[in-house]
Amino acid sequence: MNILIVNFLFLLLISTGTLFSQIKLDIPDDDNGPVTDKLICYSYKFSKGDTLEYLIHSYDSITFPATPDVLKARKEVLQIICDSVNEKGHFFLRHTLKSVTIMETTQGTGTITHSTHPWINKTATIEIDSVGNRYSWKVGDSTKAILSPGGAFQSVLFFPIKEHCVRENSSWLVEKEDYYPENGIPVSYCNYGALFKTTKSFDTLGFECNRLQYAKTAKSGVDLLQIGTKTSIFVVSNSFGKLAISNKYKVPVHFFSTIEQKLQIVNDTNPEKILQGKHHIMSNATLTRLNQMNVNFVKP
Repeated sequence: MNILIVNFLFLLLISTGTLFSQIKLDIPDDDNGPVTDKLICYSYKFSKGDTLEYLIHSYDSITFPATPDVLKARKEVLQIICDSVNEKGHFFLRHTLKSVTIMETTQGTGTITHSTHPWINKTATIEIDSVGNRYSWKVGDSTKAILSPGGAFQSVLFFPIKEHCVRENSSWLVEKEDYYPENGIPVSYCNYGALFKTTKSFDTLGFECNRLQYAKTAKSGVDLLQIGTKTSIFVVSNSFGKLAISNKYKVPVHFFSTIEQKLQIVNDTNPEKILQGKHHIMSNATLTRLNQMNVNFVKP
């Protein structure tokens, strides 16, 4: 197996690894009604000490030429704690992977299950505002290269919504470049355009929620530094997601996402040789615990 693939899969498997000016994307849409004057509003709100936990079920498919395909089913518990709120009303949200179980199948060699991972109990903190714009980030330990179980480019729970209130059944465009420390070290960047649309509001897990959906196209990258060499991973991705936000408590209640990543891996010792692969991920993140000042919710 080529050494570049080995390096990438090692990080990924121990981790279980004019662009937008004219976006034309087919969004699976179950809400085709006309735009109305009714306003649908989205926002986050946290206080210091707020604690949330999410149960995340994910399914991965990883393919590289001339190597066995890898399939993974992951179950993760993600904890998010609001460490502080600054004078601008920005929230500092500390992400910690508390546990993971991975069932991994490699073509031709069978299936293994493991529940240990170097990203467990590592922390990453992001600073966001009430509509998800990111302003700063930090990681607890930046000295070691460790990717999350879903790799450097998986979909993240908090992303810029841009608009606080929009008309029912309307759509809007978000263009951003962001960094995703919650996906591991070194921190990946993502330059993207996303087309958002409102969807029908309904109760989710007993919470009255406003929902939105998006289709996103992105270019991302991360550099893996090794002794005397650097491996760069570049990704072009297309993704789709649906997010439900509690109207009352202003937190994500459920997030569905699917993403197709087309990978290119280049090592600076032989920059003319480009290895290509694909990584597909489908995930469902469900709120299972919410501790706020006047709320103590635990999903049965």
